[in-house]
Amino acid sequence: MNQYWQYFLALEEDLIKFSRYVEFDTSNYETYSIELVRIYLSVCSEVDVVAKITARNLTNLKSDKIGIGLYKKTILNFYPNIVNLSIDIPRYKLVFTPWKEWESLESPLWWTKYNKVKHHRSDYFHEANLGNVLNAMAGLLVINLYYMKQQKLSLRNDTDIFIEYEMRPKLFIPSTFHTELLASGFIGWGGNIP
Repeated sequence: MNQYWQYFLALEEDLIKFSRYVEFDTSNYETYSIELVRIYLSVCSEVDVVAKITARNLTNLKSDKIGIGLYKKTILNFYPNIVNLSIDIPRYKLVFTPWKEWESLESPLWWTKYNKVKHHRSDYFHEANLGNVLNAMAGLLVINLYYMKQQKLSLRNDTDIFIEYEMRPKLFIPSTFHTELLASGFIGWGGNIP
């Protein structure tokens, strides 16, 4: 499994531990803490990394001076349905569509708030809240899945992603994914990425 996926799972584990202290519920979306700042900055930094490598692979971009605006144009050009991929957290009955704002060519609100926290933390510390962190994690999952799709398409023409059951996320699940028992006896987790 690729290093980006491994890091996503590590960040998700941090959130699972955090959920023991703050219930993942819309009534707690404004809750913020130093731990959420740490997770938020880590998650959004990783979104930047995975979006950059995905955009570079799609267009052979070489410059390090590319940002989310160029990623957006490039990724939307190849994967316009990214804006519709919903991520569920079934345990808490929550649903996120983290890249929906790209439909109107805007940056996601959670990304805009991340930049405020990153550059002006003393003024925007409160924006590193549960709602933004959960949206950012959903965004990271989506961008990871499109990166995996890209890697798979380079090997064969197939849009299904299949992950070993043990390597699946524990909280965040794309609405198009499911668990299945394979003929070989292995349990897998996967689905179609539009």
